[in-house]
Amino acid sequence: MQITTWGIVIATVLTFPCIFFELSDWSTGDLVKLPILLSVLYIGIISTALAFFSWNKGLALVPSHQAGLFFFFQPVVGTLLGWFFLHEHLSQSFFIGSLLILAGVYYNMKQNSASN
Repeated sequence: MQITTWGIVIATVLTFPCIFFELSDWSTGDLVKLPILLSVLYIGIISTALAFFSWNKGLALVPSHQAGLFFFFQPVVGTLLGWFFLHEHLSQSFFIGSLLILAGVYYNMKQNSASN
C-alpha cells in the first residue's frame, strides 16, 4: 500500500504542472458543478483508491504468480461494465477475445497447480 500511495503522490506532483497548459480551456464555474465534482470523486475514490486497495489485498491473499494472471481480466471487466452501464455494443471479436483470455488464464493456472 505504501508503494501504491507514493506512486499516486508522485504522479500527482509530476502531472500538476500540466494544469497550467489546460487552464485557459476551462471555466472555473464548470469545474465546480456537481456532475464534474462527483466524477472526480468517483475517479479518485472508486477507480483509484478502491481498485488499488482491492488489487493489493488480492496480492496478499493469492500467490503472486496466480495474481498476475488476473491482470488480463481488466479489459473484459471494463468492457462488460461499459456494456452494462453505458449500453455499449459488444461485437463478436469481444467474445472471441474474452474466450481466449479465459482459456489462457485457465490453462496457465491449471499448469501451475499441476506443477505444485
